[in-house]
Amino acid sequence: MSDVPLLLLVPVFALVAWVEWRQRRGVAQVLVGVATLFAWFGAQHPGVSAQDLVEGARPAVALLVAVGRAAGCAAILVAVACALRERVR
Repeated sequence: MSDVPLLLLVPVFALVAWVEWRQRRGVAQVLVGVATLFAWFGAQHPGVSAQDLVEGARPAVALLVAVGRAAGCAAILVAVACALRERVR
């Protein structure tokens, strides 16, 4: 995932947010925020990955992207874990 351009990740986070909106609104809101953050920086720096921004950007940009990446991964893990838990029941 470290070499995937930010703009390719935006639809993934937006789609998962759309699926999760009714059941887990908090998780969906985090995903919408991450999708917005990645869309913003992906539009400013086309073709760049999150890892490239964390390593080479200004400290504020690096912090935002690193926190966004961690929050997005955590939110997707929560969504998958809850979906699996509901399916097992």
